Amino acid sequence: MEGIQYLIGLVVIVAYVLGHIYTLWQEEKRKQEALLPAPPIEPAVAERLEAKTELEQRVEKSRGWFDELGEPKPAVPVAVLVPSPPIELPRPVPPVRVQLPPPIKPVPSVPVVAAAPATTGAARQVLNLLKQRRSVAAAVLLTEILGRPVSQRPRRRF
Repeated sequence: MEGIQYLIGLVVIVAYVLGHIYTLWQEEKRKQEALLPAPPIEPAVAERLEAKTELEQRVEKSRGWFDELGEPKPAVPVAVLVPSPPIELPRPVPPVRVQLPPPIKPVPSVPVVAAAPATTGAARQVLNLLKQRRSVAAAVLLTEILGRPVSQRPRRRF
């Protein structure tokens, strides 16, 4: 069993060394190819490279045509800057002062009503609870009176 493990380890090491040697050989080969002169171009390819395209031939003809006529070659148009007339800015207008009417005092939207004297015993108890601000009973009573209806309150989940 131990012999097989050593053999596998040896094969892995030999493969790594051979791969490294191969990459070094490839790099040397690339360097030598880079130093060699470029191969000569075939004559047919050289003719195609030297041949002028149809457009280049037409341009050459047009240049020769101007030379034959003795006319000056058309100049390249040059942009000429023309000064524009000065811009007249509008005169500043003085601010207009407007007098605002005096503010209207708001009228309270809820009429102030004096509380009627409590005649029943329950009403007296409620008024006594409301007079004590820090009472828990007063807080519960106020939430029941001023809060949302029971049907619209969020449900409690315990």
